Amino acid sequence: MSDGLVDIQLPVVQNLINKTDDSIQQQLAAHRAHAARDLDALSTGLGGAVKQAGITGNMDRVDLFNNQVHPFAQQLVDTGNSVVKVSAGAAADATQAMIAKAINPSV
Repeated sequence: MSDGLVDIQLPVVQNLINKTDDSIQQQLAAHRAHAARDLDALSTGLGGAVKQAGITGNMDRVDLFNNQVHPFAQQLVDTGNSVVKVSAGAAADATQAMIAKAINPSV
């Protein structure tokens, strides 16, 4: 340093920048590896079993709604009544399914 000026050695600064960039790239690679490992851990073992059970349970609810509850609700709308005589068909199945679910929610 002379006369208030700073002598910058560009090779030293460039080396520092390169080392910092390498460090950031290594951290990013490590983060990606950990994310992949965590995803694998969630897809296997107990985590995978719980995840799959949740997906299966959700699909069962979707099927119940699409195949039974929705047709029954549509029948109510079509007849314009809140009370419908249910003896057979999708409406009867939906009623039985709703009663069974109300009695035992874990089914």
